[in-house]
Amino acid sequence: MKRELIILGVIGFLAFLFLCIFISVSSNRDFKSVYKKEIKAGNELVQRIDDYKVKNGSLPESLKLIYSESEKEKFKSYCYDIEASDYVLYFGTTLGEGVYYFSAHKEWCDYLKY
Repeated sequence: MKRELIILGVIGFLAFLFLCIFISVSSNRDFKSVYKKEIKAGNELVQRIDDYKVKNGSLPESLKLIYSESEKEKFKSYCYDIEASDYVLYFGTTLGEGVYYFSAHKEWCDYLKY
């Protein structure tokens, strides 16, 4: 009887440990793999913004200046802010959260770097 209780305790502990590891791993998924499609379209916008800056000597005032009316649906979820000579491009993910591209750092982040 005592041996069976010890075995059940060990099994319960291992199940709990497995559950903790599973939750930890699943909550730390790489945002780049989760939002791969959105980042790919965002990279297209980044290239267009950078090309616009080279061609015109300044950043576009609005994203609407770098895509056509027929592409409006593709890029509708992206927002854009100018900060001096740099910019931030971002899209929302969950309520109050987003993924951001910082031109100063040339990278996508799932948090603000202010």
